[in-house]
Amino acid sequence: MAASIKPNPIMRTLESKIIGRALLGINAEVAAFGVSLEFHTDFDLFREVVSEIPDKGSITALFDPRQSNINSNNGFWIKGVDQYGEIVHVQAMRVDDLGNQTIARGRSQSSKPNHGGCQL
Repeated sequence: MAASIKPNPIMRTLESKIIGRALLGINAEVAAFGVSLEFHTDFDLFREVVSEIPDKGSITALFDPRQSNINSNNGFWIKGVDQYGEIVHVQAMRVDDLGNQTIARGRSQSSKPNHGGCQL
């Protein structure tokens, strides 16, 4: 039986601070080009926004809350909007503590079960 891996709250706090500082720096850089960044954690909204962008395609299962366990605890997404209100950028990020697992095993465990094509 495999041992369960407990999240390390100190590392999670440190990761959040590093990511937060990086995002503040990026926000200042793109503002100089007339782009405003919005940060979100609602991945149903992410799916909706991406679906409305011409030629963008669909999102991968890793960022679709109907297919994987993605939420405010392990992901966020960014929308860049120009001075005319047009979306010029979307990007999502996900952080999963896989411990000593492989990426393939971690992905399979983060997926939601699919029973006959119906998500539960």
